[in-house]
Amino acid sequence: MPEPFDQTLRATVDRTVRELTDRLSRQLADAARVRTSRWLGGVRAIDAAASLSQALDALLVAASGEAERVAILVGGDALRGWRSHGFGEVDPATLTTTAADLRALPAASESYALAPADESRQPPFARGHGLRLALALEVSVEGKPVAILYADAPPPGPGASAPLWPGALEMLTRHTSRVLETLMVRQAAQLSVSR
Repeated sequence: MPEPFDQTLRATVDRTVRELTDRLSRQLADAARVRTSRWLGGVRAIDAAASLSQALDALLVAASGEAERVAILVGGDALRGWRSHGFGEVDPATLTTTAADLRALPAASESYALAPADESRQPPFARGHGLRLALALEVSVEGKPVAILYADAPPPGPGASAPLWPGALEMLTRHTSRVLETLMVRQAAQLSVSR
């Protein structure tokens, strides 16, 4: 027959486990709400853009809330930075690379579990910080790239789940592409009406 002390101890342990489980559930729900709100804010800012530069600015701001370092690069085979976040006090135009350098990185985050890229696989401007999870996503209009979003962050620690930022950036980049296509259609319609 269990001692009364054992029953009291068991009840205390059970209550503590329930309280901790409830607190963790609330914290996870709060974090999910914050993340969703941040993503929705990024989508709304991109929607409000009236030009290519405004859309890319909104994408950069939204992306900088997800990954440690982000840069928007423009150009053809020789790419140069247009805007950046997290690279320190550097002129974004000094963030140069080639399209070939970025082809070594994942172009889509299908698994959302990127393999860390050692420095030899990173674009030259991103080197010097060890292993990074890195991603390069095209902003395209009618299938033609107009910019590339580069993003990276340190890999998660042992036992940590896959980061969510790659999927968020893919969503934001795809949305930016659709908004830019809509802007082009509107501009073309305005031109034809004015003629």
